[in-house]
Amino acid sequence: MANHKLLANRAASDAAYYRNKWREEQDRMLAAQQIIQELKTQNRKLRSMCKAAASEIGEVWESHCDHMGNGPVDLMARLDGKLPPDLYPSFDDA
Repeated sequence: MANHKLLANRAASDAAYYRNKWREEQDRMLAAQQIIQELKTQNRKLRSMCKAAASEIGEVWESHCDHMGNGPVDLMARLDGKLPPDLYPSFDDA
C-alpha cells in the first residue's frame, strides 16, 4: 500500500512539474508573439515614413538623382518589393 502511495505522489509531482513547464512555455510564446507584433508595427511605420520621404524627394527629382539617373522611383520600387532591397550592401551595418 505504501508503494502505491509513493507512486501516486510521484505521478502527481511529475504532473505538476510538466504543468508548470507548459505554463512557462506558453508565457514565452505569448511574449514572443507580442514582440513579433511590435516589430511588425514598427516596420509598417518605418516603411510608411520612407514612402512619405520618397514622395517628398520626388517633388525635387533632379537634385536627388545619382549619376546614373536613379532616384525616388527606385526607392519606391524597393520599398514596394519590386526591386531587391540590397542596392548598396556595404551600408547594411549602418
